[in-house]
Amino acid sequence: MESVAEAEDSIVVAPYVPHPEIGASTIGTLKSVLVRSDTEAVVINLVIETAEKSEAV
Repeated sequence: MESVAEAEDSIVVAPYVPHPEIGASTIGTLKSVLVRSDTEAVVINLVIETAEKSEAV
């Protein structure tokens, strides 16, 4: 599943689903707030290939 969130969008990521916090913009900075409903600290650094450049629409 692939989706794109726009500015000020909210997304929901199911528990234990790997997900990178990356921004597709080449001119802006990604700012995000992550909220969890559990107090367990879960951070796993994933090695992810660089994303391909998107096509102009």
